[in-house]
Amino acid sequence: MGQRHQAYIVARVVPHGSTDGKAHYRSLGGWHHQWCYGSLPLLAADRFFALIKNPVNAAIIREELETAQGKYGRRGQKPDTHFPCHYALFLLACAFNIDLDKNYIQDGPLESYLLPATMGCWDGDNNDGLTILDITNPLKPYYAFVMGSETDADLGDEPCIAEDYLRAYYPDLGSNEGNERKKAGDKAKLELAAKFDSIPFLTEDMLAEAWPEEFGASKSSKRRRPAERKSVPKTIQETPVVGT
Repeated sequence: MGQRHQAYIVARVVPHGSTDGKAHYRSLGGWHHQWCYGSLPLLAADRFFALIKNPVNAAIIREELETAQGKYGRRGQKPDTHFPCHYALFLLACAFNIDLDKNYIQDGPLESYLLPATMGCWDGDNNDGLTILDITNPLKPYYAFVMGSETDADLGDEPCIAEDYLRAYYPDLGSNEGNERKKAGDKAKLELAAKFDSIPFLTEDMLAEAWPEEFGASKSSKRRRPAERKSVPKTIQETPVVGT
């Protein structure tokens, strides 16, 4: 039983043996949650962003990524490792496993829910999709959600923005119908989704660098769920620099 969801962190890393020094996206590992759907992945991702933007945490993540440069092959190539960035993965686990506002902690040992960087993003037992978070620059993360196979939505298995993921579970969100409790809940959910409007979006081409079998032109036909429409991210307004 469960509404299973996996969250992964990715980053652009120069692969082992590179002759041009070009960085490519790769998986850094992930976290399995047995009950994570609706607004819960958005809340966890928001907590993760707060954690990685902490100056001390950001410095450690940068050091881990620097250590990984040129060290590991691209997906399916050697040398490889299960967990290239231990601390970043620990922060992901904290964000998805712990909700201090609601005094909630997911039961079970940490090692039972960790997912190695070598696995395909759909290789876990999944009902309610994926959260994928880019930590190349901890102060400017990227994100994407992907619908699960049991989610009633028209976006297939292509990446989608936070509001589209949320509306797959709450299609009448913001309709101004229902009692005051529902209206307050809708308002809170829409405010949560709006937090992601200023965060850059991970496109399918970006994700295809990390998992070519699951995204992009070379995606396996067995994994393809056709999309009736594409998720369109909001235009991000650059913050002007004061004094220029």
